[in-house]
Amino acid sequence: MLSAGLNFILILVFGLLLANNYFTYRIYLCIIGFKSIKTNSITKKLKYNRASIETYWFIK
Repeated sequence: MLSAGLNFILILVFGLLLANNYFTYRIYLCIIGFKSIKTNSITKKLKYNRASIETYWFIK
């Protein structure tokens, strides 16, 4: 199983490739939320979602 940090980096890379695809970006948020719920860490989920949203708006 990949580490959370590696998952986050992979999501950022794919986000850069598909930055204009809003639907795909929403799927990324769902994936992040699911992985965080799986690890039972609400704090990590919020932190990852916030970082992804900030990255998304920065790219936009």
